[in-house]
Amino acid sequence: MTEGEKYRLSLYQTVEVVHETDAGRVEKVVNSLDGLTYIKKTYPADRREVFRELVQIESDYLPKVHEFFFGEDTIVIEQYIEGTTLQDKMTRGECLAESEIRRCFEDVCHGLLDLHKHGIIHRDVKPGNIIVDASGKAYLIDFSIARVLDQQQERDTECFGTIGYAAPEQYGFSQSDYRSDIYALGNTMNKIVGSTKISKRLRILIDRCLLFDPNQRIQNCTTILKRLQKKRKARWVVLSIVVIGICASLFLVLYQGNKENKSPVSLLPVESSRIVMIYTPEVVDECIRVEDGQCVNGNILLGGEKPISISTQLNEKTMTVDIENSHFELIFDSDISTQSYDQSRVFGELFLWDMNQDGTKEILAILADGLTYTGSDGDHTLLNGSSAWVIYQTGENTYDLADGNIITMFDFPSIYDAQSGCVWGEFPLYYQLQDGKLVERDLREDD
Repeated sequence: MTEGEKYRLSLYQTVEVVHETDAGRVEKVVNSLDGLTYIKKTYPADRREVFRELVQIESDYLPKVHEFFFGEDTIVIEQYIEGTTLQDKMTRGECLAESEIRRCFEDVCHGLLDLHKHGIIHRDVKPGNIIVDASGKAYLIDFSIARVLDQQQERDTECFGTIGYAAPEQYGFSQSDYRSDIYALGNTMNKIVGSTKISKRLRILIDRCLLFDPNQRIQNCTTILKRLQKKRKARWVVLSIVVIGICASLFLVLYQGNKENKSPVSLLPVESSRIVMIYTPEVVDECIRVEDGQCVNGNILLGGEKPISISTQLNEKTMTVDIENSHFELIFDSDISTQSYDQSRVFGELFLWDMNQDGTKEILAILADGLTYTGSDGDHTLLNGSSAWVIYQTGENTYDLADGNIITMFDFPSIYDAQSGCVWGEFPLYYQLQDGKLVERDLREDD
């Protein structure tokens, strides 16, 4: 560091140490010349490659990097943004309206777009790194693990990112790129939505960001912004149509009031054969695990004292289940899993649960897709998506398959540990079996 740089750095006087870890120190500082407040970050590593790019970026949605210094550490001076993080809002139990969620979505997209134009991947998009100011504008902050994209690199050399938000490829399956930020953004939006009722269009947009395979995700932030803005334009179109419709209705009332009134036609929704849900898995005990090419046979007790003979076998994406004299063939729904990674595999489970508390357990036959991940504490399976069917008893030694099946997109990275048993405990909590059909349970009954 030159004498001139040492002097410029000495101008920043510490007001408050925001936090300090092994990964670095963050301080609120005031410049003695201009009297303005800044954020000073110290990293115990050489980060000059990424900050040489960041200092050139002029964005309304990112803190401005004013200057940086290199010595034993990397010291960065950034714009101070007054506001509250989305994580703090979530911790306080604040629920954002859909309009607020959409604005955050758009603002962070703009920030990511500015980073991506300069070849930078943020790699840590999460509620704690998004600050919302008093006007409701959102800023994406914290470039501590950001990096410049290397097109020649096949996979990340180190696993960085926050568990629960980082994309699958950040666990070493392939190289992280701009689509990894899109995954983390979708995960962040999914978290802040919480129990807020949002439009189907926004739900689909978030889900498209969260697809396991980066090739199937939305590919860039420009596409997300176009779809969000398309919704805004569509709202004005709908409003115009409504106004025109009201005027037309008034016209008809005035000029055709003497005509006979007719009962309106009731349009009934088409019943779907699939039930879609998102849930957090629990560990339970009663389950049978089956791998590809494997056959599992045994006796189980569904109800009463008589053992029931059961056999199940998995071949690629098809699981057969034989219970006494009943035979079922279940095929994994490829729409929820592209299985684009070499390590990806499908496994099956039979899970026993008395869904209706009638003394007889139902059988949930489950097929799921997962990737093996080697962590510091051993091997785990990162779950992607699953499909579950319910087999229920209709009489003595007779069984049937319920109408409808449960499709689940996991809140990545849901980690399945083969030693801990079955992970499907919350499946039945959201459903009831009525007259041979799966119906969604109204959880408000338990409030």
